[in-house]
Amino acid sequence: MSIRDSSARLKRGKGSKGSVPGQKIAYAAVDCTKGQNHDLCKQEGVEGYPTFIHFNYGKFAEKYNGDRGEAGFTGFMRSLRSRDQEKMKRREEL
Repeated sequence: MSIRDSSARLKRGKGSKGSVPGQKIAYAAVDCTKGQNHDLCKQEGVEGYPTFIHFNYGKFAEKYNGDRGEAGFTGFMRSLRSRDQEKMKRREEL
């Protein structure tokens, strides 16, 4: 089972209050303390909580190792948006 196959167990959300209008980031949460999620969490290498893993179009991109508070996580999400904007700008320049 992969994280993509477990969509029935995901809690979904979009961005944070501080996000730029029109630039929302979709995210999902899996409760690794629930028995039905143990295999998935083991497969994804979750050893502590919270664990943030970035997937880009369903493929592993990176594991977040920063501050575990809300500010750290939202900053990480904003950095993903900035990186996406940089990639789009480079593509437009080509």
